[in-house]
Amino acid sequence: MKPRVCIVGAGIAGLSTAWYLAKQGYSITIFDKGIPGKGTTSAAAGMLAPINELELTELDLLQAGIHSQQLFQEWKTSLGDIGWVPEGTLEVAQSRDDLPGLERLFEYQTKAGLEVYWHTAPELQSQEPLISTEVPAGIFAPSDVQVDNRKLALRLHEQLLEMGVTFQFPVEIVHPEMGSSSISILDNNGNKWEGEILVWCTGSSPLPLTPSPLKILPVKGEIITVQPESFFPLQKTIRIRSRRYGNGYVVPKSDRIVCGATAEFKGFQSHNTFGGIMDILRRAHAVLPGLAELNISEMYTGFRPAAAHFKPVIDKLPDAPVYVVNGLYRHGILLAPLIGSAAATLIHSGERLPWIESFRFP
Repeated sequence: MKPRVCIVGAGIAGLSTAWYLAKQGYSITIFDKGIPGKGTTSAAAGMLAPINELELTELDLLQAGIHSQQLFQEWKTSLGDIGWVPEGTLEVAQSRDDLPGLERLFEYQTKAGLEVYWHTAPELQSQEPLISTEVPAGIFAPSDVQVDNRKLALRLHEQLLEMGVTFQFPVEIVHPEMGSSSISILDNNGNKWEGEILVWCTGSSPLPLTPSPLKILPVKGEIITVQPESFFPLQKTIRIRSRRYGNGYVVPKSDRIVCGATAEFKGFQSHNTFGGIMDILRRAHAVLPGLAELNISEMYTGFRPAAAHFKPVIDKLPDAPVYVVNGLYRHGILLAPLIGSAAATLIHSGERLPWIESFRFP
């Protein structure tokens, strides 16, 4: 009989880890202080865009992202409708001031052998007619995909229930006790839970361990969603490079268009700010002026969990059966199946997949 696993955190990290462990027959209980999948996971944009997520120092994340995007094929088959849209991504310069940075990115991508195409303004218009004629150029990555992060979390939750996984929420874990081969945890209702393996997937919430093996920085992101309309048939994911307003994106879903996002190092300030919302609106409108005719349906914030090296962390405490799966930062949805598969492999066999070699405690 396989060990009993307690997973703390029912965001995308906890759900994906549970899915791969459940496939191997583990007995699993997942704890969360809120509704599964309704925290930071619900505030994402769902871009599976490893090529256009690439920064100049992130080759390990590029390879991880490309592999993880391939793993989504199994989820697409098993989970059903997860909002899979294989329309590619357009990364555009908001103005001519933004062209040099976009040109450097394109040069780097082509030298890395990635499938990308430079588009002039008329070529952008042919790809996505809703883009402003004032946008000077962009990069098209045809292999980039998007999913609906909210549908994905819901489908994972539903299938985990069918696989026999138990959920306990809303509860907060206040005191874990760890031995060399077992764990017990106490929740805020006074209930005690026993198991052989503990997995911490709590996002930006601090780990109640002293000393903590990992400090997580909450990176606040403000987001707006607008209601789609037939007269604004946006098809492609648009990523925006803007020196003036900050980088952002506009991602069309079946029931909403997601416009984001800010990146603010302000701790747990959950309110929207005038400046943050204004920057989102200004850059989105500059690239897609037709957005001005759509109704705003949501304004909200999320907290991206960032480790000191801004990479995910999949690691084990040295003297206890405690694993940490955290620090997904801005790569959570893209890397979800890889993170879950890698965490399950580490728990099951102690082996690390080659794509996660750098995903350790900083």
